[in-house]
Amino acid sequence: MTGYFKYCLGRISIILCLVGLNGCNLAEGYGESVDLRKATSGKVAIRDIYERIEIVPLDNAPEGLSRETSLSGLCVTGDRFILQDRDRAVLFYRHDGSLANVLNPGVPVTDFSIWQERVLDMLSGYEIREYALPDLSLLRRTQLDTLVVPTRIGRREKNVMILPAYAGNRDYMCEYYFDRKYYAASEGNMDSGQTPDIVKHMSLFRYGDQLLALYPHNGQIWRSAEFFGVFLWLDFKQRDGDTVEFLSAQVTDDKVYYALLIDGAEHLLIYNRADEKYSLIKTTSESVSLPLGVIRDGINYVCCATADLPRYLKRELLDPQNASVFDNAISAGQYVVIKYHFRKDNQ
Repeated sequence: MTGYFKYCLGRISIILCLVGLNGCNLAEGYGESVDLRKATSGKVAIRDIYERIEIVPLDNAPEGLSRETSLSGLCVTGDRFILQDRDRAVLFYRHDGSLANVLNPGVPVTDFSIWQERVLDMLSGYEIREYALPDLSLLRRTQLDTLVVPTRIGRREKNVMILPAYAGNRDYMCEYYFDRKYYAASEGNMDSGQTPDIVKHMSLFRYGDQLLALYPHNGQIWRSAEFFGVFLWLDFKQRDGDTVEFLSAQVTDDKVYYALLIDGAEHLLIYNRADEKYSLIKTTSESVSLPLGVIRDGINYVCCATADLPRYLKRELLDPQNASVFDNAISAGQYVVIKYHFRKDNQ
């Protein structure tokens, strides 16, 4: 398999170059300028974006996980919040915050993703594990070639898995074809000593049926199809010496949302897909930051440790019921899921 992997790597690299270059010219927002030097503070209120906010406290993790629990990687399905606890387990919460199930595979969890709310795909080192939902029965284990180091996992379609990876100081976008049992990689062009960190911090996310990839160093969003092509290519302007890192992105029919750090400070960038206007928000008029989680059905879902809650919310922004939940969650030191409901005219 190793020899064939190398052959596919070289062959697909050449094709990707040709298709990618053509794809750039067809990308949405290609070349549009976004000025990261013009962040606003205090000019936008939370109510300008969201009509209401709910807080869902999450049950503490079970015995053996609770002392050092650090939840990340939120996925939202129709009836579950799914989160990763460090590299040890995947936790399933009902939408009322009660713990429904724990998947503790006994191996380090590198990353996971959900496919059509039917399958949980888990990456553990050089192995893919597939679990049926909701019963978490193990469907299949697939061992990968070790020529590159995979860091993320996302299923493009039923028989094709996408795995960003690196080897040395090169980045790769790998594809595993289950029906043909072969592994192919397209080589990137970053050629940087920081490439392993770039790939580790890359995020895969969905917009409808499309699997998208966000590059953290330049904010470009690529679409996974038969070949990778650019989905959104913006020209981000910044000051000399500024350090910019794109943390995550979400796409709706009307807008693209970016969470990013500029010199270590959190910002939210909202890009309007129709008129190509944008706003870059550092803090709101209430002096809070605007986090970005998973956008689904008009709600921005954000998982948050209670220690971070005051950065994103103030008690006076909540109705009495959620203000009480806010107080109790901080007192108990629980993780919470914040549900930011978009205004109907601002989704």
